[in-house]
Amino acid sequence: MKGIIPVILVTLFASGCTTTPNSLRDGGPDETYESTRNVKEIAMCIAKNWESKYVVVTRELDNGMSVMSLDGGAPRYMADVEERGDSSVTYGYYWRVISIGRDPMMATIQHCQ
Repeated sequence: MKGIIPVILVTLFASGCTTTPNSLRDGGPDETYESTRNVKEIAMCIAKNWESKYVVVTRELDNGMSVMSLDGGAPRYMADVEERGDSSVTYGYYWRVISIGRDPMMATIQHCQ
């Protein structure tokens, strides 16, 4: 019985620590920006800056691009950049990040607008 409780706790903790791009989106964006720059320009700016700290994956969306940083194979930061007529909208997401002051990865999203 004593060995079962730690196994249950570890399992619960591990399952709560996993994340996917859709689970980041389900919580709603943490930051939203509108810009006159085009989608590809913004997405490539974000990817270039994030590459100094994380492995970065970009993919095409139906109406834009998604940029995701991976840490140990799991998404930590994500930016969805969508076309909206003559402008673009960027939605920034992050997963359980503890930061003192402005998070530099999220600041990159704002900087690239």
